[in-house]
Amino acid sequence: MKVFLAEAPDGGPRNFISRLKDSIASAHLADIESNPDTSDVRLECIHNMSPECDVPYALRLDGIYHDSQNTIGNTFLLNMPIYDAYKKAKGVIFQSEFDQWMAHLHFGEHENSIVINNGANIKGLNQNQLLKRKKALSDRVILASSKWRRHKRLKECVQAFSLLPKEYDDVELKIAGHIDESEQADLIRMVGNENKSNKIEFLGNISQEKIYNENMNATCFLHLSWFDHCPNSVIEAMSCGTPVVCSNQGGTKELIEKTKCGLVAEIDPDYDGSFISLYDPPEVDLKPVKHALMDILNKSFYNYTTIDLAPIGIGRVARRYVEFLESCAK
Repeated sequence: MKVFLAEAPDGGPRNFISRLKDSIASAHLADIESNPDTSDVRLECIHNMSPECDVPYALRLDGIYHDSQNTIGNTFLLNMPIYDAYKKAKGVIFQSEFDQWMAHLHFGEHENSIVINNGANIKGLNQNQLLKRKKALSDRVILASSKWRRHKRLKECVQAFSLLPKEYDDVELKIAGHIDESEQADLIRMVGNENKSNKIEFLGNISQEKIYNENMNATCFLHLSWFDHCPNSVIEAMSCGTPVVCSNQGGTKELIEKTKCGLVAEIDPDYDGSFISLYDPPEVDLKPVKHALMDILNKSFYNYTTIDLAPIGIGRVARRYVEFLESCAK
């Protein structure tokens, strides 16, 4: 079978598509075509659809717009091309069950759809070696990484860190991703405690190689985003054996449920799928986040024998993609 994989936008989606393409090619699962017209089936991403052609396509959908305040544009108009592509697709690949639920709620069910979480390379070490290495780390480091916008809850990540009791004063918080200097200063002032303020390091935008090294040396990855879909930053952390603390809404918690590589902090109320003020997340009680961080930082978490990283391995993910693409080529 000959497949065409459309380029994704910058950042996590593009990194994932690159990993997917490499995995399909190296395992000889399908022939990768550079021209959509010569392929048997296309994998399309809504933000970079190929020019119109007659080859059937599967749509890789990472959610719909549901911001009631039209912060980055009119939500109805932003959803129109997604709806059109959704209806025309021979199949739809959702990144999470949360994404599938939202699309079915607002667009109606698609007759051929599947949920396939994103995946990453689990490099160099097997799972047992990864976890053994994590437990042996002498430094205790919390890592947070994102393209920071208000719903990603950077402020809450720093506040949760500041809640850790005195016996955790050796813990560092490293933050990757662009943050203006003025915002950095505001976050430092918000912490108040000088000992903890001195333990915060802003890494800025860093390369994939650098983020891999940071993940390998982190004790914990903190991701409190409100209604994220299937964040590649979380997948990449887990692939290094780094357990994740996340909030209980959106698709991130599904990754923890499948891999057992982390803890879900129950901080957000139930959600009915309606449009919300996405970039104005509600104030939440961060004590559950503090307790989850403490559980992981004191290394008792690494005694768990139920962690299973196989579901996020890019090899398994690639095979599932190709199997589904075959169903769309017929």
